[in-house]
Amino acid sequence: MVIINCEHSDMEVKKYGVKKSWDGWRTFAYVSDGTPMGLMPITWANELFKTKQKAKDFIEKLALNNGWSK
Repeated sequence: MVIINCEHSDMEVKKYGVKKSWDGWRTFAYVSDGTPMGLMPITWANELFKTKQKAKDFIEKLALNNGWSK
C-alpha cells in the first residue's frame, strides 16, 4: 500500500494513495469528517487499475490538479 499524508489543501485532503485489492490496484483519497480522527472517502478519487503504476499516476495527477499537498 502506498499512502501519502497531506496536511493542507483546498479540499483539506488528509490522506491519499493506492492500495492493493482483490481485483487490482485501487486509488483513494480522504478528507476530514470533522472529528479528530475521522476520515471520509472522496468517491470520485476511487478508481480501479490493473497496475500499481497506472493507479499511482492517476492519483498523483489528481493531487497535482487539485492542489493536494504531500
